[in-house]
Amino acid sequence: MKKFALAAVLACSVTTASAEEVDLKFATVSPATAASVREFYVPWSARVNEQGTGVVKIDLRPGNSLATSNTAYARVMNDVVQIVYTLFTYVSGKFPLSEVAALPHSETADQTSVALWRLYKSGMLDAEYDEAQPLMFISLPQSILHLAKPPKSIDNLNGLRIIAPGKITASSVTKLGATPLTLTTAEIYESLQRGVADGAAVTWTAYQIYKFVEVTRYHVDQSLGSAAGMVLMAKKRYAALPEPARKVIDANAGEEMTRSYGKFWEDDDNKGRSEAKADSRRSVVQLTPAQRANWSAKVQATLDEWVQQTPGGDKVLAKYNAILADVKAGK
Repeated sequence: MKKFALAAVLACSVTTASAEEVDLKFATVSPATAASVREFYVPWSARVNEQGTGVVKIDLRPGNSLATSNTAYARVMNDVVQIVYTLFTYVSGKFPLSEVAALPHSETADQTSVALWRLYKSGMLDAEYDEAQPLMFISLPQSILHLAKPPKSIDNLNGLRIIAPGKITASSVTKLGATPLTLTTAEIYESLQRGVADGAAVTWTAYQIYKFVEVTRYHVDQSLGSAAGMVLMAKKRYAALPEPARKVIDANAGEEMTRSYGKFWEDDDNKGRSEAKADSRRSVVQLTPAQRANWSAKVQATLDEWVQQTPGGDKVLAKYNAILADVKAGK
């Protein structure tokens, strides 16, 4: 009888612990085969689940079954999912100042991502985060030009139709003479395959994930700006977490996790570049000093335009650059 009573108590306590465990669906948007899922999101989720046994569980959902690039932010705010990865460019008008981290630069993704985290923590971006709780930020590696075939002239891109998923890269390709096409990254492959577009301005990472290797052959390795974003929860959902669950999430978020996140993307980008250079079927072009100066001057206009068109952009850019200098100096 005593053994039966003890078993009943144990069963009850297990049921109670299970009932208290918080389940958080994490929609990655990227497919399960993407390096970001395999090498970052899966280990991250496993670590949270190990540390949060009986308290919180990440239910990782790769791909677009629960959210797409265009719907991810709305889905997390509506609690369809509780964690998502999204880029600011897909949340129209919500994060204009945060896009400072997507402007053309020459720093590594881990440096710029940490700078964005510190800028967020400074309070200068508070108005943009009234409903979002960032867990980690990402300033993606710089986008470059991937073309189906060599252009008539490298000095200008007149007449070319270039897919530029982000506002910053769209501005840059416009300054270089091309016509930007605003499509999501997932739509690029088919557009290039059908000849609707001549190329795309994306990172080497996206080039690998979405198999642009099959539809592009000519790559101009010059920075055109990028995209920035975050892994986030809705602020109200985060605040509603039981304290033990929130502690586990916090232990796997923040500046150091942002640094690791940026380092992953930087390493993956370099891997894509190296693989392309080693492939005899494609040309990875380095601009001459004169061509680089020409491109850089035109792309600089993208940065100037952002400052002019973004209220408060001058102060945010100055603060961001100061923070970035500290990050590069190891502070």
